[in-house]
Amino acid sequence: KRFSDLLKKLTPALPDDDRDINVFDYYVDDSGEWDPWSSQVRDSINVDNIPLLGECMVETVDIIRARLLMDFAYRSKMNVLLIGPRGAGKSSLLNEFANQLDVTTVMQKGMHFSELTSAEHLQSFVESHLHHKQGFVYGAKDKKRLLLTIEDLNLPCIGKSAATLGSTTTTTSAEHANELLRQMLDAKCIITKQRPFEWRTIEDMNVFASMATPDSPGVP
Repeated sequence: KRFSDLLKKLTPALPDDDRDINVFDYYVDDSGEWDPWSSQVRDSINVDNIPLLGECMVETVDIIRARLLMDFAYRSKMNVLLIGPRGAGKSSLLNEFANQLDVTTVMQKGMHFSELTSAEHLQSFVESHLHHKQGFVYGAKDKKRLLLTIEDLNLPCIGKSAATLGSTTTTTSAEHANELLRQMLDAKCIITKQRPFEWRTIEDMNVFASMATPDSPGVP
């Protein structure tokens, strides 16, 4: 709200509306004009062609905005993390987005995290979908992009690890699976578990993930 009020003072190009709303309630359409996000929400949904009523996605302003941001992130080769309470539609959004991708240009693979998910599980899953390109560079087959969709990113248990430096031993806590995922996304690499422990570069891989908020039932 403070940023919205400041932006309205700095430029007259923003929409002038008497209602108590901010600039984030608007988007710029194809003609360069400001329109409210609510104008994209459909008044009704035809469920005749939907086999299961539970698969019906009820569109809201938040869902429409999330779809657009996910599309921008995918085109920019960025990673996405959806956070919200259980039942908010995070998994449905991920599945819907993955299903509309062009299978000739992208390979999409999904994984569900649980309390038993370890770094070894994640590494085996990723390596099973990597193809050798050249040298130490790996990626999806047929020059495709690899998109991993991961649900319940917050569920892996926190593990203990000990490190010794000189005469001092320190014990740290970390979600090993998520730490490995961070390494793969930040350094774009993976290290094999067998000798000679190759350092492999991962090319054209992105992750779209979801996790529940801490106040959701069953969330550790």
